[in-house]
Amino acid sequence: MEEMEGLFHHQVDIIERRKAPFNKLTSELRLSLKNFWNQNWLKLLFFLCWLVSWLLFANSIIVTAKKGKKI
Repeated sequence: MEEMEGLFHHQVDIIERRKAPFNKLTSELRLSLKNFWNQNWLKLLFFLCWLVSWLLFANSIIVTAKKGKKI
C-alpha cells in the first residue's frame, strides 16, 4: 500500500513539473491581461464615450440646422 502511495506521489510530482511552465505562462498572461485592462481599456472606454457624445452633439446641430431651413 505504501509503495502505491509513493508511486502516486511520484506521478503527481512529474505532472506538477510538466505543468510548471504552463502555470508560469498562464500567470504571466493573466497579469499582462490585467495590466492591459487597467490601462488601455479604460482609456478606450473613455475615448469611445467622448466620441459618441460629440457625434450626438454634432447630430443635434445638423438636425436643428435642417429644421431651421424648412421653416
